Amino acid sequence: MDNWKEQMDAVIASKKILNKLNVIDISFTDGQLLEVYVAISKEERSSGLQSIPYLDVDGMMFFYDKPSFNPFTMKDVGFDLDIGWYDISGVCIKRGTYSSGLDTPIFCPRPYSYVIETLEGKLPASNLKVVNV
Repeated sequence: MDNWKEQMDAVIASKKILNKLNVIDISFTDGQLLEVYVAISKEERSSGLQSIPYLDVDGMMFFYDKPSFNPFTMKDVGFDLDIGWYDISGVCIKRGTYSSGLDTPIFCPRPYSYVIETLEGKLPASNLKVVNV
């Protein structure tokens, strides 16, 4: 984006998207907490953090009511991310750091129920603390 108006339009558009999402605190088994947006609907999961110029929370959690194999992409993400895939019990299946703009699909080797995206270096190395209600 070359000019200030285009940059401000992008910020306003992304804020409208983010304001529709819930924000929750998630716990990890090592005691760390993250404040994240929650993407539950198919549309929310599809857009994720694409075209968002900045994060005002720690990241985004994607929830799937049925275990999924859907690939992720960094194509339209403006910053490098740590991504972790977790099973229904919160056990980390895969994690990694991915560069913004990466056009190659990113796959997880096993079905997952949760995915956490954070800015690079912010994703705890432990499992999710899943509370059964």
